[in-house]
Amino acid sequence: MKVSTDACIFGAWLNSLFTDKQWNVLDVGTGTGLLSLMYLQGNPESRGCALEPNAAAAQDARGNFEASDWKNNIILESATFQKFSENNNRLFDLIICNPPFFQNHLQAEQTDRSMARHDALLPMELAEGARRLTNNQGLLAVIYPETVWKIWLSAAEKSGWYLRHQLNIQPTVDKSVNRICGVFGRDTTAVQPVFQHLLIRENNDYTPKFKSLLQPYYLNL
Repeated sequence: MKVSTDACIFGAWLNSLFTDKQWNVLDVGTGTGLLSLMYLQGNPESRGCALEPNAAAAQDARGNFEASDWKNNIILESATFQKFSENNNRLFDLIICNPPFFQNHLQAEQTDRSMARHDALLPMELAEGARRLTNNQGLLAVIYPETVWKIWLSAAEKSGWYLRHQLNIQPTVDKSVNRICGVFGRDTTAVQPVFQHLLIRENNDYTPKFKSLLQPYYLNL
């Protein structure tokens, strides 16, 4: 499975918010394991559980975990989030999810891509399941297309999640924001949310802000 720039931004942004934590973290739909590994790079004392129901993707993730410095910090489970959230009694400090995009669009021709990009996990299923797997201090971090963000916000609010941080991602100066990252909490007494904006490219080059955010994770930037 391919690693997207959006996912890299999401992982790097989370580490800009949370570093040197000793949290119990759940990565939902880990794919290649990217988000788990990026998080553990910034939080090497944390423990992770990565969910991936697709066998081929799980094999990729397992290989990447084994080759990393944090192979003893993370376990991989081949389960859907729906089943995991119903049958699991563990509580997590942080749940990370790069959910399926393009709800209600035509299905991709390849089954693996279809599972990764479509209705395998609906916003309300994610919001409700994450609530069951966290305590009142738990956090939920997601990335969605801008076109789906209002749908997600509605599901999050109905499930008792409140926005803490938001990052709007704009590909280039002549294009609109197309992805939004958010961190949500369940503590109603928290402060007002913090909003940030990231422009990826300007004048045919990555912006200084993008380079600064991703440099710890890119070999050549």
